[in-house]
Amino acid sequence: VEGNLDLKVNSEIRRIPATLQNSGEMFADRKGYHITYTPFQLEFLALDPFFHDMDYSAETSENVTNLSFPITVENLGTIYARPVITVIFEAATSVTAFTFTNVTNGKSMLITRSFIVGDILVIDTEESTVTVNGVEVDYDGLFPTLEYGSNNCTLATTGSSVQYTSTISFKRSYL
Repeated sequence: VEGNLDLKVNSEIRRIPATLQNSGEMFADRKGYHITYTPFQLEFLALDPFFHDMDYSAETSENVTNLSFPITVENLGTIYARPVITVIFEAATSVTAFTFTNVTNGKSMLITRSFIVGDILVIDTEESTVTVNGVEVDYDGLFPTLEYGSNNCTLATTGSSVQYTSTISFKRSYL
C-alpha cells in the first residue's frame, strides 16, 4: 500500500509517496551464516518522480496596494515546484480580475470576477483548483509553476484600487 518514504539529506527530510514492491523477496540474499546482520534489498514504486520537502517555503507580501505588483520567489529545490497562491482582499474598489504570472517561464492564470473586501482567492497548483471563499471558480490560463532558482512573478488586479495580502507557498522538489 502506498505510504510515505522519507529520505534524510543533511538535516532535512524529503518525502515521496511510494509502494514497497518486493516484500516477498527482500531477504532473498540471506544465508544461514548471517548471524550479526541480514542483507536485504528494498524496491519501491513511486508514481511521483520527485522528492518534496515536508514543510512549505513561503513568500508573504502584506498591504499590497499596487495594481501590478512584482515579486521574486526563490525555489532552492532542484526541479520546478507547484505553488499555492493565497490572496486575501482587505480593500477592493471595482476589482474585476486577478492575474498571477510567472514571467520567468511565461505561465499565467487569470481569474475574472468581482472581488470584494474579505474575499480569499486560492490558486492551488498542487490540487489544480482555484477557489474564492472555498468555492471553485472558473479561470483562464495555465497553473503556474516555480522554476528552479529565481522566479520573477507579477500579481496584477484590474480595478480602481486594491489592498491585499498575498502568500506564495510551495514545497521544494528534488530529483
